[in-house]
Amino acid sequence: MHRITLAALVALLLSGAPGVHAQTARHVREALVAEPGSATLSVALSDALRWEGSLVAALEPLQTALKEMPRNPLLLAKLGDLLFQLGRYERARETFKELGSVQPDSLDALYGLAKICRALLDWDRPLELCGAIQARDPDNAFARLNVGWAHFNKKEYARALECYSAPPAGARSMRLGAGWSRFRLGELDGARTVFQGLVRDFPGDVECQAGLDEVERAATHKELSSWKLPARLSSAEAQALVESARKLGQQGRLLEALDLVRRVVDGEAASVDAASELAGLDAQLGNWPLASYYYSVAINLQPAPGVQALKGKIWALRQQGLWNDAADLSRDLVKLKKDDPMAIGTLAYHSYLIGDFRKALDYYRQADRRDTLMVQGLGWCHLMLKEHAEAKRIFGEILAREPENVSAAEGLKAIQRNEAER
Repeated sequence: MHRITLAALVALLLSGAPGVHAQTARHVREALVAEPGSATLSVALSDALRWEGSLVAALEPLQTALKEMPRNPLLLAKLGDLLFQLGRYERARETFKELGSVQPDSLDALYGLAKICRALLDWDRPLELCGAIQARDPDNAFARLNVGWAHFNKKEYARALECYSAPPAGARSMRLGAGWSRFRLGELDGARTVFQGLVRDFPGDVECQAGLDEVERAATHKELSSWKLPARLSSAEAQALVESARKLGQQGRLLEALDLVRRVVDGEAASVDAASELAGLDAQLGNWPLASYYYSVAINLQPAPGVQALKGKIWALRQQGLWNDAADLSRDLVKLKKDDPMAIGTLAYHSYLIGDFRKALDYYRQADRRDTLMVQGLGWCHLMLKEHAEAKRIFGEILAREPENVSAAEGLKAIQRNEAER
């Protein structure tokens, strides 16, 4: 089935009257000044910013309100959903888990966790979560739809068809699932009937028309076996393709390697090696959001986070300027590898960015003194803490061995300006 494109998502977020949404956000800010700390107004401001398309800005009012009300279920549900939309899956997962602990009967927590697992290609866990939803609400449409989608992606098309044929079978999404399941089962006539009915009921619907077009193409070339999706790759087949992709990557043929390893992920979603390789290739090509996503997939598919996947994810987050998220994962990394330089450096710089110079100093002191960037960090922390003599000594040491070091030179100039102003 086709996924909504990024362009379509952006269009959806920006649809409506921008002026009205901007005015609403402004009015809510004014109301918050008069009533600081209001959870209701914080949610209203976050919602207004989301409709403006300012998803990152929409985090701030929720996070601020949670400092005062850390166990507020409405704030947690809204924050988890927003983090999910931003692709910050690890933080979203923790938020929904917290919501579940605060409000054990919350369906929102189960919905959120199921959506995260679905996004990260973990098709077994959504079955468990949706089973828990159905235990409380047997006719829950979300659970039935997602159970079908999980079976479809596990290539269990007959079971998927059973789910999609159950009530509310008349819903558009359920009918689409039934059409694609019949198609993958080779039931072309049945699939055609389903998609023809959808096109008739939803004229102009791109997904419905695409399904019908696919059926007609398959009917035209049904003597060819290629119209059916291949069976799930065996572990040996998946590993062989990943190794081939690695060799292509080592030869600098990155796009060919990328195409090959994507085939592995499509054919064997539970391959940690394939997800990690795909993430690494995207990182080499500078596709940092995709690299971050596939490192998340790799982390999610392991019983415990692996060091290399965590390091890759942290690096991808840093490249996108998401230092808060990178610091969160760095705390996980130091539990596995206490002296990891990437984790320590990330925690140090994040602490510096948020103005906690004393904590940043502690982290920089743990870092390798042979790393000039870490030594520069020491100097700047001392400078920001107004410990000018120590900062001057450190910057001087750096310039003695690296006369062209711009950061150290700027640090010394800042100290000299401060001394001149006294």
